[in-house]
Amino acid sequence: MAAAVDGSALLWLALLLFSPHGMLMVCIILWLRMLRLRLSYLLELHTSEQQQQKKNGLQPKSSVSPRKSVISLSPPWSRIFEGENVTLTCNKNNPTEDSPTQWFHNDINLPTNTSNYNIVNASTQHSGKYECQNQNLLRSKPVHLEVFKDWLLLQTSAKEVLEGESLSLRCHGWKDWTVFKPIYYKDKKAFKYHYENNVTITIMPTVANGSGAYYCSGFFSPKHWEEEDRCFSEYLNITVIKDTWLYVSTNEQFKSFLKMKMTGEGNKLQNLHPVAEA
Repeated sequence: MAAAVDGSALLWLALLLFSPHGMLMVCIILWLRMLRLRLSYLLELHTSEQQQQKKNGLQPKSSVSPRKSVISLSPPWSRIFEGENVTLTCNKNNPTEDSPTQWFHNDINLPTNTSNYNIVNASTQHSGKYECQNQNLLRSKPVHLEVFKDWLLLQTSAKEVLEGESLSLRCHGWKDWTVFKPIYYKDKKAFKYHYENNVTITIMPTVANGSGAYYCSGFFSPKHWEEEDRCFSEYLNITVIKDTWLYVSTNEQFKSFLKMKMTGEGNKLQNLHPVAEA
């Protein structure tokens, strides 16, 4: 019975290979089958290890790696003006947020142990790298805060974004002044016009055309809209990163699958032996 199934499968794969999109279909089918077998094998292995540990009177080991602390900002902008306020929170969604927290500014330990770090009336001295570490967690990735003294500032939800993720932009005026008719630019070319004021826009940048130098412009007066009255923000470099994990993982797993075959006993995986050429 197993031989018949294997023979039918080989004939079916051979027919697919000669169809217009056969190779792609075969790769997808093989990858899905390999993934199912891999998961089944790992589950069986994990279950077997737990049973052996219980048999030996041991507690099963936890496979969960220590999580990193995470910093969130409120308001959610890492670029602010002098005199503005911002709150940095360590592990906002952690139910144990009252646990002791260490804060670091430019690698210097700050004299606070609460989950919130408040910056009031910000100055340029508050610019720099911030990190936090909640109890029983690893230190967070750094958040870089920039404090400016200017008329207009382009604020963004991130300076690096994965392709396919949304990116928020805001043309922000000094002392929260209203910015009339804002225009958003990338590499000196306008890509978004707005007749509404103080609006946050959302874009979906791609690797092909997302990375570049962004800035914005606008007016501070509702009456004077001559071009010489238009104010411009500083440039901000934004990088769009391609998520290569899925491609690399799929490629490596597909290579591994080609070196395996399924036996008829217990869904175990066995290495294929090379066939010597005549």
